[in-house]
Amino acid sequence: MSNREKVVVLAGGKGSRIQRGDSPPKPLTPIGGKPIIGHVIDGFARQGFADFIVALGHFKGAMRAFFSQQQSPVSIVPVDTGENTDTGGRVFRLKYLLEEETFILAWCDGVWDVDLSDLLRFHRAHKRIATVVTVQPRLPYGLLGLNGDQVTSMIEKPRLDDVWVSAGIFVLEPEIFDHLTSDDASWEVDTLPLLAAKNELMAYRHHGFWQSMDTLKDAELLNDIWEGGNAQWLQISKRGRA
Repeated sequence: MSNREKVVVLAGGKGSRIQRGDSPPKPLTPIGGKPIIGHVIDGFARQGFADFIVALGHFKGAMRAFFSQQQSPVSIVPVDTGENTDTGGRVFRLKYLLEEETFILAWCDGVWDVDLSDLLRFHRAHKRIATVVTVQPRLPYGLLGLNGDQVTSMIEKPRLDDVWVSAGIFVLEPEIFDHLTSDDASWEVDTLPLLAAKNELMAYRHHGFWQSMDTLKDAELLNDIWEGGNAQWLQISKRGRA
């Protein structure tokens, strides 16, 4: 199986919440000995995607050096989208490569087992400009049930059933570029609220595995999962959008 949609991976941010001293840039943070951006690209490649554009910015030298050393069966094109360009601006700078076709946009700070064929079917059916993969996060603390000062229950790190967050994966139509106009555009603050206000943003609810890597603690968790032989992101969830 092969998919013709291009995949854009954003890898140009500072990663300030995980960057420490001489540690590698966030996209090159190793999980099981492989940088997380490698896991992200592999996740798409396993499902038939073969055409990747990586938006570079901060640490572009280290990123280019990494890609130059890789032997991959897929096409990976690193593109410098500017040192200080915002997230929406990085997509805007790639218009000349994407303006005539549906494409996928992904952040490189998380791993998942999303069924991408099902995601694309969902996107094509609703005929809007954008689809965002949404997941239910887990509270990173123990949740107490209280009756006055009496503790009645304790649930460790529960899933927040009524809360949905972006998983950092989007399917986009070329009309997205009508809503991106400058380097200063923030994808999260400017573009997504605008699409939602215009009824052009739909949510694909993913009930399978997803884990972000925003902090060193997250990286340690993912390495523990890898070392425990339970790397669920190496599979495809068949639970769909239940």
